[in-house]
Amino acid sequence: MRVDVITDAAAAGAAADVINRAYAAGERGLWRDGVRRITPEAVTAAIRAGELLGASADGRLAGCARVWPVDAGRAHPEKERLRAWYLRLGYAVVRTAPFEEVASHGADDLAMPCAFLVFRKPLA
Repeated sequence: MRVDVITDAAAAGAAADVINRAYAAGERGLWRDGVRRITPEAVTAAIRAGELLGASADGRLAGCARVWPVDAGRAHPEKERLRAWYLRLGYAVVRTAPFEEVASHGADDLAMPCAFLVFRKPLA
């Protein structure tokens, strides 16, 4: 597998398809069938901003990740959005764990200190 910054806006359609398939699998049941979570236009904007990584295997795009710098000491905006969403759904943070405690294999590659938040919500 090879990971590179995607620089060719012509790859936006294929990248949007990969991203939407991942959302469809990961969020099955949350959205009506066929809902596209990201458009090729939004992917094009991420490519032009230098924010889209692509993972390829056997010459085919297999996955994508959007990346952008975060100021040290500030929470990542997407992580804050997810935290707020879980709290609105009634989940509570029951534990915070340093990244290296949960995923030590990637800790050396972090650009800033990170932590895992463990949420819990009674189902009944």
